[in-house]
Amino acid sequence: MQVGDVIKATRQAAGLTQVELSKRVGRARSWAGVVEDPKRDPSLSTVARVADACGYRVAVLDDAGREVLSVEPPREEGSVVQ
Repeated sequence: MQVGDVIKATRQAAGLTQVELSKRVGRARSWAGVVEDPKRDPSLSTVARVADACGYRVAVLDDAGREVLSVEPPREEGSVVQ
């Protein structure tokens, strides 16, 4: 699964449109469509920001499924994550 597919699946699981997600992260209306594009390779911080806006978090698990660490989304001026 590509990063854009993960972002799209996360958004859809949260019941958000691309416009709603873009608004929640304080970006232009078309932003979510751009980061969902399979030709793009969004950063881990972008994935964490999307997860946060959708009510999820990003974590790294070991082979036994135990959480090793979690990735905090960056907080930027103007971010309106709800």
